[in-house]
Amino acid sequence: MADKYVTAKVSEILPNPHRSSIGGGTLHPDKIEALKASIQKNGVWDGWPVRRNAQGNLEMVGSTHRLKATRDLFGGSHTLRFQLVDYDDAQMLRGMIDENLAGAESKSLPVREQADYVVTTKSYIISNPSACTLKGKHEHGDVDCLLQFLGESWTAVRLNTLLSMELLAPELGKTADLKPAAVARMVQFPISSQMEIAKTAGEDLGKRTLKTLLDSTKEERNAYNQASGKAKDKAEKKLLKKVSQLATIAKGKKSPIGLETVKVSFAKHMTKEQLCVCFISLLDYPVIHAAWKQQAAILHPDNKVTGDSKKASNLNELWGDIKKRIYARGDVRS
Repeated sequence: MADKYVTAKVSEILPNPHRSSIGGGTLHPDKIEALKASIQKNGVWDGWPVRRNAQGNLEMVGSTHRLKATRDLFGGSHTLRFQLVDYDDAQMLRGMIDENLAGAESKSLPVREQADYVVTTKSYIISNPSACTLKGKHEHGDVDCLLQFLGESWTAVRLNTLLSMELLAPELGKTADLKPAAVARMVQFPISSQMEIAKTAGEDLGKRTLKTLLDSTKEERNAYNQASGKAKDKAEKKLLKKVSQLATIAKGKKSPIGLETVKVSFAKHMTKEQLCVCFISLLDYPVIHAAWKQQAAILHPDNKVTGDSKKASNLNELWGDIKKRIYARGDVRS
């Protein structure tokens, strides 16, 4: 069957009916500006898929940002040719998700927005069980059900990560730097302390810092999880205090930072080596790298005043071990 097309003004095209559930329906200005620059350079593409809804109006399947960029450049009366598809609501939802989350570009979306797509799908299937295509007895909206609906490009790990975003502080989900491993660790803390943890971790909420925080707050987290009533409030305050102490040390607000200061804030059972590893793990790479360069210059054999070839060799060996174990970098010279 030949494809059907319809010509319409840009202003006559409505967004996908599910789009309002994604990030509150707001668009990304930076993406629109990038698309405008692309359109000015390469021209406007047409043939975007649309459907007629029950009221006879045309609705976009995807390309919402591109449509907005086109309207900004040429006005709402600008006409384009669109591909007319016979999609039901489930196909409209799947088509929107495929366009926005199937490719590499999806990694640039805030994780909270990615989660919106998954939560919207879950809510839709629960409200419309007939949209589910998974055979056998199961609970509509569970992971297997969602995987069947979304297709082969999705994994259970990715789905569970995005679904767990509902357990995070709303402010955290707005960052595009939140990694799956970070989400899995972050949800183990109460919402009240998550923002303090985020400040500790800095812009990159990665595995290294959060694992250290988990290890260092195990006792307090266990007490919080086992408590109830007023005791739970007390346990939460104790946990938040511990996180705040770690944050203070990680950001270097106490200077100079001695070993005794670190011992007070970290678990007392840690060895001296474990303390050093955990402390270094909390520091950003440029900070510890600058400290190594400064000390290396002092101990370098060419320094006639403070140079010491043996100590310089030991320092470089230590630095290489730190980079390999903590920062996963191989070249000791950088």
